[in-house]
Amino acid sequence: MLKKFLTFIIIIAIILIIGIIILPFITISSTNLTQFITRELEKNLARKVEIGEIRINILKGIEVKDVIVHNQKGFKSPSLLENKSLILRYRFLPLLKRQVIITEIILVEPAIFIERNKADKWNFKDLWLTKKTEDEGGKGGRFSLQLDKIVVKKGTLYFLDDALHKIKTSMERIDGQIDGLNKREGIVSFKVTAGKIGDRRTNFKLRGGLDLNLDLGLIEIVTTKLTLADLEAEVTGGLKDETINLELRSNEFSLANIAKLIPIPLHKLKVSGKGRINVGLSGRSDEKLQVLGVVTLTNGQIKYNGLKKPIKNLNLELQFSDTNLKLSSLTGEFGNSDFDIWAEIPNIKNPKVNLTFCSKKLILDEIIENSSELFTAKQPVDLDVEGKINVQKWAFREISGSDLYADFRCVRNVLMLRSLKTNAANGVLESSGTIDLSSELPEYSISVKANQLDMTDIIAGFKGNRKIARGKLSLDVDLKGMGFEINNLKENLEAAGAVELKEVRLKELKILDRLATFLSLDTIRNLDGCYILAAFNIADGIISTDDFELRSSLIRLLASGEISLDLDVDFKVTATFPGRLGKQIAKLGRFIPSLGDEKGRMGGVRFRIKGNFKDPNFSEKQEEIKEKAKSEINEKINQEKDKIKEKLEGKIEGKKEEIKEIISSQEEEIKEKVKEEVGEKVKGLFKKFF
Repeated sequence: MLKKFLTFIIIIAIILIIGIIILPFITISSTNLTQFITRELEKNLARKVEIGEIRINILKGIEVKDVIVHNQKGFKSPSLLENKSLILRYRFLPLLKRQVIITEIILVEPAIFIERNKADKWNFKDLWLTKKTEDEGGKGGRFSLQLDKIVVKKGTLYFLDDALHKIKTSMERIDGQIDGLNKREGIVSFKVTAGKIGDRRTNFKLRGGLDLNLDLGLIEIVTTKLTLADLEAEVTGGLKDETINLELRSNEFSLANIAKLIPIPLHKLKVSGKGRINVGLSGRSDEKLQVLGVVTLTNGQIKYNGLKKPIKNLNLELQFSDTNLKLSSLTGEFGNSDFDIWAEIPNIKNPKVNLTFCSKKLILDEIIENSSELFTAKQPVDLDVEGKINVQKWAFREISGSDLYADFRCVRNVLMLRSLKTNAANGVLESSGTIDLSSELPEYSISVKANQLDMTDIIAGFKGNRKIARGKLSLDVDLKGMGFEINNLKENLEAAGAVELKEVRLKELKILDRLATFLSLDTIRNLDGCYILAAFNIADGIISTDDFELRSSLIRLLASGEISLDLDVDFKVTATFPGRLGKQIAKLGRFIPSLGDEKGRMGGVRFRIKGNFKDPNFSEKQEEIKEKAKSEINEKINQEKDKIKEKLEGKIEGKKEEIKEIISSQEEEIKEKVKEEVGEKVKGLFKKFF
């Protein structure tokens, strides 16, 4: 009997030894258990949950593979959490006492997706706060639960903010550990050794720790430093009574190194300078957090392939919060120009920019020449910008000006120039109107007024010869059209206005030289003290006028006709002559009907100008006018002779035969007398005129 009992004990001992040996190698996997846990998680998380497999080893612990917690509808990221493997290790013997002591939870390659959608909703917000159970701490429960440690290996955190400028970033290779949770206090240590901003990999590191006191609801950050390129920042603060207070302060960092990491469309941008960032985050964890921060930049420089010259001496101070942005100052230099910009966006969700642009000196042609490639894309930016422009001195080509002031607004790609006023070319220039930038060809409607501008500066500004004209220009015109290239102007420009020029001097103009030759008046080759006035219209590339007038002490020109934007002219012109010469020439109208008016006075020399403005043609030849005038003068002489003969014949009707002999004998004498009285006077005037 004893022998049998000993045998039984030995067998049991062998079985126990074998069980202890093979127990670690026995793994239980149940599909039903996996499905049950999945359903329970979906109920609690209000999300679709997928679990690949749950494996239980009594001594080693529990492993959950391929866990996916999906996002709710309305988010771009399909998942909130993806975890390759979750390992839960516990102590076996306390289970017999109904105590669950978890020694370690290991998350292997977890990926967490944090996202805010366009509706300003976070994908984790409904999970942020959990309800406290009445039996918190194990009161009344069948089991007591303790957790010692949580370990994260090779984790990844993705962040996407679609509500604010589509910010996209990630932290990779996250390794972390939380110890001491069973004491309701703990120390969290973590490190992040890689990451991305947008699609660019960064030299990103985050090392630090947290002090936890769960009974007091306290989380305090200790010795936490963030490294991004050569930017080093210290993070301080924590969580107390569900109130968050965090602050990040950076050292002075190189902007060139940071700019390489930022995903911006100007991929050929090169920047340099020194910067600092200070950011604060505060508020209750169950409410929207407040953000306050300042970014400063000193001695900056920007180089870009679209800019032939760099922007230098950049200094910036940008203040921001979760609701607004304020550019306190942005100063810099571009070539010989400088600028100082203030801007504010009061509401980030509905971004409207209030902008003030100031400059002590602005060289416009230099700016255009060195930045023209920036505007070749013709892709307008849809912004709502309202602001003012103040420029002390400016220059465009040879035209200089001062005290430029403009008030504008640009909304939905339509620039509304409420007013612009500046001193220009020793006069005053004003403008207002709209330019629609939403289409490929900008559509504009602009009014321009100019008062007493110096023509010499304007001609020189458009690469003309300063010597050809000088005077004071005044202009009032309304313009409408699409596009600013010369072909666009020919096809689309419509305008109506008036131009006035005073104290004009015209010199070395081809058209005046041709006119002087045509009229045989050398004195009009150069004109001084002229007054010019004209109303005009522009359509289909043609400038037309019905009342062009040029007045000087030597000549007066009245013209109607048109000139194209290619400077092809077609004008009907009447030239008259003021002063003593004009009075003498006016008498010629009695003797030259083709030049006279209805009262028999000299109406002027009429002719037509056609061809290109630089080398025009006169439609009537000078010799033709002379011959016609001579013919009309001879005809007038014959008419006067016949009148004298008729008068004499009437008086001496009774002595017809006697007088006939007298008339016959004196006919030649009478003819010579008429020529002397009429012909010689006409001849003198004719010589002066022709």
